[in-house]
Order: sequence, then structure tokens, then C-alpha cells
Amino acid sequence: MATLSDGHFITKKMSRARPGFPLLPPFERHLQPLRLLPPLPLPPAASALKAAGYSGAQMPDSGGSLADTDRRSSGEIVSSVRRSQGRGQTDERLVLDEHVSSVTTLIQRLSRDIEVLQEKLPTQAEVTYGARSALQRMELLQLAILGDLRGRVARCDANISKLSADLHSTREDLQSLDKEQKISKAALETKFQEVETQVSLMCSKVDQSTTLKEARRKPTEGDSSLLDSKLKMITDELKAQIISVQNWMDKEMENTLKEVLNRIEQLSKLIQNKINSNDKAVQEKYSQLAGKLYTLEQTQRERSQRGRDAEQTLKARISRVEQRLWAEVQDLRAETNAGFTIIHESLASLRKVLEVKIRLTHEQLEQQIGQAQRGGAEHSERVG
Repeated sequence: MATLSDGHFITKKMSRARPGFPLLPPFERHLQPLRLLPPLPLPPAASALKAAGYSGAQMPDSGGSLADTDRRSSGEIVSSVRRSQGRGQTDERLVLDEHVSSVTTLIQRLSRDIEVLQEKLPTQAEVTYGARSALQRMELLQLAILGDLRGRVARCDANISKLSADLHSTREDLQSLDKEQKISKAALETKFQEVETQVSLMCSKVDQSTTLKEARRKPTEGDSSLLDSKLKMITDELKAQIISVQNWMDKEMENTLKEVLNRIEQLSKLIQNKINSNDKAVQEKYSQLAGKLYTLEQTQRERSQRGRDAEQTLKARISRVEQRLWAEVQDLRAETNAGFTIIHESLASLRKVLEVKIRLTHEQLEQQIGQAQRGGAEHSERVG
């Protein structure tokens, strides 16, 4: 503060640095007589204060050191002004004292503000650190929840693959049952062919017997009764063979039908058990997943848009998986019902074919027996 203009310069600087403080009173009316005064000697502390920083370029390390320096410099300035009593008038010294006290008050207030700010800095740093830690914890929790959900989706995919394997095994069982049905049908056809061959052999035997009867009727008429008895024996034997063949065919057909029905029933029970177990497992999994997703929605309502988008994506994927799973279950049920319908239709058609063949065979045999009886009656009439 070599001159009063330097003091006015300090006042301007402090008013710019802290616009919230009241401005100093104007000193323009006092500057004209003070410009003629000689420059006052500046104390060492004031020189250090002027070099250190009313310009705002450099600040002390702490508020306490700044306040001590300001107090020492203001005291030295006041003592220096009081020592210069012979160099100015009384009113000029009063103005200078007032100016120095205003600067000192302003510096003290600034020092207190700096101390308050320095006290608030650790608290703000702690608050910032806590906010960052909470944000990191929330991000870690969100990542953990997303990982858990991905694991659940992977388990759902594994269950779906297991269900697909069960469906594949069920299809293989149905194919094996179809093969067995074809084999049994072929066996029945071979049996029918054997019966037809036996019937044809019997018919040939009847023809041979009739020819023998005709051949023996000519030389001897006394053998007619013997021929009738033989014909009756052959007829009875043929009837007994037909009845035994028919009984055997009925038994074979009944056993085959029972075996096929038992296998169909076992397969249907197995398929139903698998479907029920898979349905229960899927329903339990989806109920658990739905409950956990509901709790997750409740906890993540106030989170970021990224979490909500991920949740919506996961819901869409789960709904697609559920729809695909239910579609596969419905396809399995439809295929099972279609297989049962085809099996029943094939069995009904097979039974009808067997009945028609048996009826035709029985009618043919009855016709042949009637013809043989009519031939014997005619022969007996001729002999009589």
C-alpha cells in the first residue's frame, strides 16, 4: 500500500473476488487532497501480502495462516499510519484508518469463508464417495440379478431340451408299436393262409372220397352203407377240424388283441405319466420364475431405463419359450391321440377282415358239406 491509490486498487480487487460482500464507501471525494501526500513506507508484512495475492493468482495453504497474516499486516499498517501523524491532516488519517479497518474486516470475513469451505470439503468428499459406492453396489446387484436370470433361462432351455428328448423317445415307442402291429398282422395273414391250405386239403380229401365212393358204387352195391358211414365219419371229422381251427383262430385273435391292447395301454400310461410330470415340472418352474420376476419388478421399478429394457426383453423371451413349450405339448397330445385313433381303426378293420374271412370259409364248408350230403342221399335213393 505505497499510496492511497494502492488501497483503492485492493478494495476493487476484493470487491470483484467476493461480490456478495457490501462495497466499500466511495473515496473519490478524498482522493484529490491525498494525491499531494508523500508515499508512506510499506511494512514488510504488507509487502508480502501485496505480492502474495490480492490478485487471486495464489492462495495460502490454510485459512488459519491467511487469517494470521492478515491480522499482522493490518496491525502493521495501522501502526505505520499512526507513526505518520506529522505528514497529513487529522481527517485524512481518519479516512485512511477507516479504509484500513474496512480492508481488515473484509480480509477476516474472507478468511472465515475460506475456513468454512475447507471444513465442508471433507464432508462433500465423503458424500460423493458414498454416492459412488452406492451406485457401484447397485450396478453389482443389477449384474448379479441379470446373471441369475440368465442362469434360470439356461435351466429352462435345459428342461425344454429334456422334454424334446422325451418326445423323441415317445415317437420311437410309437414307431416300435406300429412295427409290432405290422408283424402281428403278417403272422395272422400267414395263419389264415395255413388255414386256407388245410381247408383246400380237406376239400381235396372230400373229392377223393366222393370219387372213391363213385368208383366203389359201381362194382358193389353192398358197400353203400359202408360208404355212407365213411362219408359221415369224414364229415364229422371235417366239422371237428373246422371247429378246432375256428376255436384256435378265435383264441389267437383274442390273445393278439389282448397283447396289443395291453401294450397300447402301457404306452398310453407311460406317455400320460411323462406328460403329467413334464407339465407339473414346467408349471412349477414357471410359477417360481413368475414369482421371482414379480419381486424383481417390485425392486427395480425405480431403477434405470436400461434395467427396465432388460426386464422387458427377458419377459418376451420367457413368453416365447412358454408358447413354444405349450405348442410342443399340444403337438405331442395331438400326435398321441392320432396314433391311438389309427391303432383302434386298424384293429377294427383287422377284426372285420377276420370275421369276413371266417364267415366265407364257414359258408364254403357248409356248402361243400351240403353238396356231399345231397350226393349221398341221391346215391342212397338210386341204390334203393
